[in-house]
Amino acid sequence: MTTRRGAIGRFQTFAAALVTLLGLAAGPARGEAPKPPATPPTEQPAATPPAGGGEMKAYKGPFVLPGSCRKADGTYDQEAIVLEQQKRLETINAKLGTSLIMIETPHFLIFSDADKPTTRNFIQWCEPLYAALSSQFGVGPKDRAWDGKCILLLFKRNEDFAAYARDFDEYSTPENCGGYFSSEGYLPTGPRLTHIVIPIDKTGSPLRQQEVFVHEGTHAFFHAYCGDIDLPYWLDEGLAEYMTALNNPAMRGKKRWPAVNVARSGRSVKHVIGGQAGAKLVYEDYAVAYTLVDCLISADRVRFRKFVDLLKEKKSQEEALNAAYGFGTEELEKRWRQALTGKAPRGPVGNG
Repeated sequence: MTTRRGAIGRFQTFAAALVTLLGLAAGPARGEAPKPPATPPTEQPAATPPAGGGEMKAYKGPFVLPGSCRKADGTYDQEAIVLEQQKRLETINAKLGTSLIMIETPHFLIFSDADKPTTRNFIQWCEPLYAALSSQFGVGPKDRAWDGKCILLLFKRNEDFAAYARDFDEYSTPENCGGYFSSEGYLPTGPRLTHIVIPIDKTGSPLRQQEVFVHEGTHAFFHAYCGDIDLPYWLDEGLAEYMTALNNPAMRGKKRWPAVNVARSGRSVKHVIGGQAGAKLVYEDYAVAYTLVDCLISADRVRFRKFVDLLKEKKSQEEALNAAYGFGTEELEKRWRQALTGKAPRGPVGNG
């Protein structure tokens, strides 16, 4: 899809040795580890809207896990789940007439018909993103953000991307959709499955492709980590934007300045802080969400994780903020405005 513990500030190359790749032949590949990614692209990102734009929560697709994926003690057989996920490749190719191939990393299954350099880029981006998010949220090497593996579908043609969304996710992609993720039935006792879908010809440059992947990958991880709860929309989108800026610091200024302008104008951002999932956010609202998350993480990363964990326990965002930071949403807006303008807020301050 959040912070920089250890080497995370450089996760462009961090953990690349974990990725396993043996050519790009069909089927899960194992063996030789690739070299770390080359220096990140130096092109300056345009002031484009945030990546993605078609995030989903409810899965409506045809793939279900057979009962054999659950062990006698009620836990899930992870190897059996991955085998079931691998079977999707043949079904998708047959339905769409595509020639997707499969590559496997420790936490991802990549189905791709993109060219080899593009596919290799995504292979090298997968595990560093997972490592960065795992570190922020305390997901250990033996723990799982999701069951099985996250499926990453890369379509070289937008027509195939739209057809997959329609036929397998019952989703009509918006005109400007650069990608989306889908959670597959997060019930209290159900498996945590997720997939990400990206149209290569719509995303353009490698830098933009990476931005889309980090944005949607953060959503996929965050929803899997939090489970079946209604996340505050600003937090969900803000964290995804935060991770894209962490991955490429050149984006930080362009993502931050629209929010600075809002803060200086004195306009309220309560519509962002109180917005529900699916709310229509404009570009500057995404910037506000990003900077709200940035303020909270910069103030205290440990408290940020506590805030998220309290939300997982189904506390309201007001309760979770007060318990983690010692202030609520009204004070959050004041502190956000001070951080972006350098002007101390008027009135009482929280005890965080």
